Amino acid sequence: MRTYLVTGACGGLGSALTALLASRGAFVFAADADARALAQLPRNGNTLPILMDVTDQESVRRARETLRQSEAGLDGIICAAGIYAGGPLIEVPDEVMRRALDVNVMGAFRVVNEFFPLLREGRGRIVFVSSESTRVALPFTGPYVMSKRALETYAETLRRELSKLGTSVTVIQPGAIRTPLLKSAAGSFEEGSALPVYRNGLRRAKKILE
Repeated sequence: MRTYLVTGACGGLGSALTALLASRGAFVFAADADARALAQLPRNGNTLPILMDVTDQESVRRARETLRQSEAGLDGIICAAGIYAGGPLIEVPDEVMRRALDVNVMGAFRVVNEFFPLLREGRGRIVFVSSESTRVALPFTGPYVMSKRALETYAETLRRELSKLGTSVTVIQPGAIRTPLLKSAAGSFEEGSALPVYRNGLRRAKKILE
């Protein structure tokens, strides 16, 4: 039985990936920071919910210890945990930018560093969920696109380094999908802008997302 760790396992893509892998006979360690959502995951012999906050190093270490004690080993690490942050870059609060980078980039970095020793030698694969938005930087998507481009640069460098160890690294760039992330993207434009020149653009962007 192949074994995988999925972060953001209660999100839109994360939950779909967890269900898909389990339906194909894999065992999935379903990790998420939302304890209430974890409790609602389908209970079966192929899924084990794990409480883990990718922004908390100690939380990631505790989750790693749970996997280590299971002695299952990992065939893959799927980093699907992510958040959206948007708005005009000259108005985005410092804490919003930090949060986007902490979850989308540093979160993946922490998970890979902690769980890499559990990957089965020569068979492991690491998958990062990025976004097609990294191909063209559209207005008002700055914090999100910056974080995802940084994630892809991390993945590209990691791919070259781990190829010598037999570990594969994959980046997936999904398009627009009806998930809670899309709703949070539209919500990030609710407050508008203090600059009149941006207001019409923000309204159009919100309408497109909806």
